[in-house]
Amino acid sequence: MVQCRLCRHPRSALLLDSLRTGQTDTFALRRCRNCGFVTLDPLPSGEMLRQYYDDDYWLPTDPTTDGIMARFLMLRMAPVLREIKRLVPAGGRILDWGAGDGRLVHWLNADGFDAVGIDPYSRSADNDAVIAAAIEDAPFPSGSFDAVLAFHLIEHLPDPVEAVRAAVRLLKPGGVLFAEVPNIASLEFRIFRSRWQPLEIPYHLNHFTPDTMVHLMTDAGADRIVHMSFFSHRVSPSTPVLSVAPGLAPKEIRRRHRRYPLPLNFGYLICQLVAYPMAAAGAVFRKGAVLRVAAKTRSGPSR
Repeated sequence: MVQCRLCRHPRSALLLDSLRTGQTDTFALRRCRNCGFVTLDPLPSGEMLRQYYDDDYWLPTDPTTDGIMARFLMLRMAPVLREIKRLVPAGGRILDWGAGDGRLVHWLNADGFDAVGIDPYSRSADNDAVIAAAIEDAPFPSGSFDAVLAFHLIEHLPDPVEAVRAAVRLLKPGGVLFAEVPNIASLEFRIFRSRWQPLEIPYHLNHFTPDTMVHLMTDAGADRIVHMSFFSHRVSPSTPVLSVAPGLAPKEIRRRHRRYPLPLNFGYLICQLVAYPMAAAGAVFRKGAVLRVAAKTRSGPSR
């Protein structure tokens, strides 16, 4: 790490070393001595990342269980959807940045919003709903959206400040950027260290604390943080389970067997139910494994 990608400070300290991937590449984590931003070191090349995403990241779902799991996912996303409805006007225009298969876009449209998605690695079959592009190349004029969603996306970006700045430009005055990332200031990271599942080497290039997340949002042009929370019904219960038993991850099971057997799926869900109290306790003390913020742009004339 030559220079912090958040504050541009030249010095950092080693946080974790000898982090190996499934393809035997080795990385470290370094923390900026000025702002505390944590980065993967060295940053993988674009070619290396394309190989990891193409080979490992997008795997077909199992049609036997996908419908059941989609309903569970919808239930677990309900609190986030309520938060969006509280801060975004009814029928508002929403961009889901990092839309993946377009599932959230579909749910938002079903709830009466005017939603589209963007994702350079999209595997959505609905090309009208999800655009395969980076946020910097989004085919929308400035001030197009009431909200931009960035759920578990910013940790993947080689230049998070410029990318978030591009997202903020797409917001109307008074628009909201919702972002959710793993929280490296969490109790779980202190417990599991290199085994902590949200490290996701080498996909996650950036690791945030509450302070560095606020730093990122304000540097990128957001006016103020209007909400911050430390728990996700969708993600938080899974992180301690997968830190202890990474082989239970649906992606890992599908990589080996090309499907996720229904008994394993239900076993994984039961493990998450058992882990709920630990995940919720960390969130009460602002040490949850997930950090979610809502940042508003300044109301009034466009910047």
